[in-house]
Amino acid sequence: DVWLGRIDGRATINDQWRINATLKKDLSTPGDNMEDSDWLTVTNPSRLDVFSESEISSFDALIVDADVEWSFLRRDNISVHAGVGYLYQNLDYEGELLHQYSPSGLPGIEYHGDGRVGITYEMIYSIPYLKFGGDLQVGPKLTMEGSIAYSPIVNAEDTDHHLLRAYGGKISSGDMEGDAFMLELSGKYLFTPSIFMEAGFQLTKIEVDGTQAQEYGWGFPIGTVDEEAESTQTSVFISVGYSF
Repeated sequence: DVWLGRIDGRATINDQWRINATLKKDLSTPGDNMEDSDWLTVTNPSRLDVFSESEISSFDALIVDADVEWSFLRRDNISVHAGVGYLYQNLDYEGELLHQYSPSGLPGIEYHGDGRVGITYEMIYSIPYLKFGGDLQVGPKLTMEGSIAYSPIVNAEDTDHHLLRAYGGKISSGDMEGDAFMLELSGKYLFTPSIFMEAGFQLTKIEVDGTQAQEYGWGFPIGTVDEEAESTQTSVFISVGYSF
């Protein structure tokens, strides 16, 4: 759970075309700990062998979303549009180890953190998408907007660096592809013809899979494994704007 700062911009062309852009940046650090679980035993793959918790000491988020909409249907106070867009997300974490142990009793696993950063994790999503939505003029000062979007060609790259491992640490780099679904609902109220307030809700669900290459920090390869990643993101926002 984090607070984000948000800047929106919109340009309308000929009452049929709209260009929208949103920039979000982190304003806080997540309060929950990072958890890392490892299942290592081939003969008993359901047995949890290593578990650790780390306090998130640093967090950076950069989210950029831009789209172009074409309004192809207008009836009284309703407008329907379709468009294309691109969503970029870069989420970067650093965690200080609190406690690592072996639930299954493997020896030599238990460690307590000493304040050093033990793990860094970065996830980058690149999401081109198709969009469909509509506007409803509820009253002279209130407009409701809603849209759904889908991407069948999501690209995701992540890097997981265990800094406290031997041989310069262990680095796992993933390259994945998949799809994403996005939903947004919002309402805009005009205080004056130029000054408005907007509030809304967003839901983003991403599922990707691919492969992960693992190596020791000195550049020695360990191997390649399958990787899957899922992300469900919900957010609410409120903003004040000026139209000119």
